[in-house]
Amino acid sequence: MNQGQNDLVATITEMRTGPFVPGRNAAAEALAEKKRHLRAPHVAALNAVADSVADAEGLQHGLVPYVDPQLGGVDARVLVLLDNPSTKAEAGTGSGLLSLENDDRSAKNCATFYNDVELGPELFVHWNAAPAPIAGEKNGASSPAERERGAGWLREIVALLPKLEVVLLMGDHARDGWQRAGLDLPNVHVPEDVPHPSQRGLNNRDGRTRLRRALLETKDVLEGRKKIATQASAHSSQIPAPRAGAPAPVSGTWAWWPTFEHYCAPGSAPQGVSADFKKIERSIDQADIPNGKWGVIARRVGSDWTIVSRRKDGRTVDLADYQAVKYDGARQGGSRGNLGPVPPGHQLSMRTRDLDA
Repeated sequence: MNQGQNDLVATITEMRTGPFVPGRNAAAEALAEKKRHLRAPHVAALNAVADSVADAEGLQHGLVPYVDPQLGGVDARVLVLLDNPSTKAEAGTGSGLLSLENDDRSAKNCATFYNDVELGPELFVHWNAAPAPIAGEKNGASSPAERERGAGWLREIVALLPKLEVVLLMGDHARDGWQRAGLDLPNVHVPEDVPHPSQRGLNNRDGRTRLRRALLETKDVLEGRKKIATQASAHSSQIPAPRAGAPAPVSGTWAWWPTFEHYCAPGSAPQGVSADFKKIERSIDQADIPNGKWGVIARRVGSDWTIVSRRKDGRTVDLADYQAVKYDGARQGGSRGNLGPVPPGHQLSMRTRDLDA
């Protein structure tokens, strides 16, 4: 992404159209432009809650970070809940904003993933299970007592979001804070097991794939391709139904398809599955892969798969997040881009081989 001077000094109207510019708040002019709009109609009520939190905690106004006016505010359709403010969000040590453009790794990771999935700023609002700066180690975890105090404020925030359709609970402490708030939102989708966007939370392949899958679910809900799950069933993965005649996925952590075209056909069955990644690689090496094509490797998430790698000539190459977003999106019924023709139906519904049997 071009992060030149024109990106950094954009007006708030331009910032709200996206994409996010990771780290933009480190630029004094950009931050000043945002702070001029802290009481704009779409964020005024939310930032009044931040001031109420400060009053209750005996803090000066501004020490509880405000919602970035770049975001959707009360018009947001997606609430993202994290644990507590980072030092780069706190006033004095950072921007004073709950923002995807703060100069910290978690914010930058979120901004990059949101951009890859093409989810714009106007869709989101961010909040914390413990909204005030925590008493313990900075950039550490909040305490149960801090999250308990935050539960009432979270209920106030949710009451200000009439267009809410999705809640992303990023990490175990966010999930704990949500449970403490005791909210019953039957018309809101809550993707399961979303990781915290810190480097620790994303420091393995599974963390990145879980976050990507949650954002793709979010996009499907917002664009009407997926019915909103009731909260009672929010812990079940909401995956599009397999194509007619396709067998249900069998047990196994990893799976492979002979080409990208096979994988990207919604509901297509894998050629083989295994709990052992090496077995998947060996199976591809022994298979009759179409000339010039790569075998595709995916990891199970819920009841379906998310693409992670491609393999050819004994070599496995991990896909970049933006590439995985594109192919997972096609598998869920989105654009096929420059993929070749959809393979014949009998190739998509053939019996899957359990490599561990």
